[in-house]
Amino acid sequence: MNNKEKIKSVVENNDQEILSWSQYGEVKILSHPKEWLDARARTAIQLAERWALVACETDGEDSAGRQKVRRLTPEELADQACHTVEAIFSQFKTRGWLLEIPDYASLVATHKQNEEENS
Repeated sequence: MNNKEKIKSVVENNDQEILSWSQYGEVKILSHPKEWLDARARTAIQLAERWALVACETDGEDSAGRQKVRRLTPEELADQACHTVEAIFSQFKTRGWLLEIPDYASLVATHKQNEEENS
């Protein structure tokens, strides 16, 4: 039995595929991403993580007339995080900062073709 017959796609969606195979009596798992963040996108994620630490809402004024703020509730924070992620990834896609990666089977086929051409 060759390796191609052993490798099985367990889960596949728009973002990644999960592959499994048996090796020396143990089941191995591989997460293969279909998109990859380039350096600009990774930096933008780091900035967004830091900026999220100050997530708050206005909450009236104190007795001296200064604006008060409150931390977001977990539900509000989750909602804001999801909207932020959608906006960030939309920008990444528009700017071409998401690098598409072929599925695992295509990578293996390309690798084998290159080996045959170079031998």
